[in-house]
Amino acid sequence: MTFFYPSNGDDSVSKFSSKSHRLQRSLCQTLTHFYPLAGRLQDSASIVCNDDGAYFIEAKTDGSLSEFLSKPNTTVLEKFLPSTDPETEKISNGSLFLVQFTLFSCGGTAVSISHSHKIVDLAALLIFLKSWTAASRGNEEPEVPDFCGASLLPPREIPSISGASSLINHAPPKFVAKRFVFEASKIADLRARVVGAGSTAGQEFQPSRGELVLAVIWKCAMAASNTKSKSGSSTSLSSATFQPSALFQGMDLRTKMEPPLPETVFGNFMWPFFVVLENERDMELHVMVRNMRKAMNDFLINKVNTFKGDEAFSTIMDSLKEREEVLKKKTGLKVYKCSSGCKFPLYETDFGWGKPAWFTSLNKLVSNTITLFNTKSGGVEAFVTLDEEDMAIFEKDEMLLSYASLNPSISLLPYNTSNDFRFSKL
Repeated sequence: MTFFYPSNGDDSVSKFSSKSHRLQRSLCQTLTHFYPLAGRLQDSASIVCNDDGAYFIEAKTDGSLSEFLSKPNTTVLEKFLPSTDPETEKISNGSLFLVQFTLFSCGGTAVSISHSHKIVDLAALLIFLKSWTAASRGNEEPEVPDFCGASLLPPREIPSISGASSLINHAPPKFVAKRFVFEASKIADLRARVVGAGSTAGQEFQPSRGELVLAVIWKCAMAASNTKSKSGSSTSLSSATFQPSALFQGMDLRTKMEPPLPETVFGNFMWPFFVVLENERDMELHVMVRNMRKAMNDFLINKVNTFKGDEAFSTIMDSLKEREEVLKKKTGLKVYKCSSGCKFPLYETDFGWGKPAWFTSLNKLVSNTITLFNTKSGGVEAFVTLDEEDMAIFEKDEMLLSYASLNPSISLLPYNTSNDFRFSKL
């Protein structure tokens, strides 16, 4: 994840150095409370809390923040991430938490974070960021994490798992990630369309913004995949061979359990629920949204509270088995995965020099992924990662483009730039 901050007149290298020292000092203070992040993976299932620490990198680019925000380039965006640099792996000594602090030519800055998803989900990252930013601003009482995971999922003997993984991405990107923005007015139009069609079909519920956006993306991604096997460039489902599809959506279990877990619970408390579309007639938007809502409600009623206590381990193993059986049973099943950060106040991430102009999270390691975040104006921003052939069709889908804009400017200033930024480590 990367947060972008305007200079606010602080455009000198000395100001950057001062901010960097503040970040490093406050990061040290914060890691004292979030000590697993300062440890190292012993294998794929355990961490040695040896206080080896996080790894912090300073970098600079010859481009300006305004140029970059005029049309964010995903290839450039990767360069802000410490986890894309092979040199970092050699000297970071297996760190579970990497930070890169980048200076733009205009004095703007970017704070980029890469962490191990084994122990940190988005809700946990937010707890960490609240604590870190409070320490950076000089607050005396930062957020303190609650490590109660063992009381929810009691430790037990399981076969050892070898192969500790690195945060560094060795392989070059094989997929294409692109950004689509659904403005609030377009989502309102979409809701009216879906609710109207649902009412005609006897459905009475109000879909969320995330459900509406996700239904459009899923429908258009499936159309692109189904069309790819046919000749021609038509994106109409009627001209393609229908291929069944499954959508997995990550859910934060903290607030869904009874009673809810404290907001400060630290760890990875995400679990996916899924919905399968087996027939072309289920591709109507209101049907897709209905099926998504039904799958979520079934998960909330029948599964969520079983992820704790004595039955938690069997729930996890049964869920994994169920998932495997579905994937094996449905021949040619096309799988998509979604995570949403729409409920998290990430635009409040203030280290002491103001709130970010923009933040984003990029994933080009796995195809068929969808990541949703709020925009400042009440819309929804989606990063979609597909293989090249699917993306070439998807990004031109008329229905998608009737509701979403492809990579619109974040800056108010009109720049014409190739975003060919040069980066160097300091």
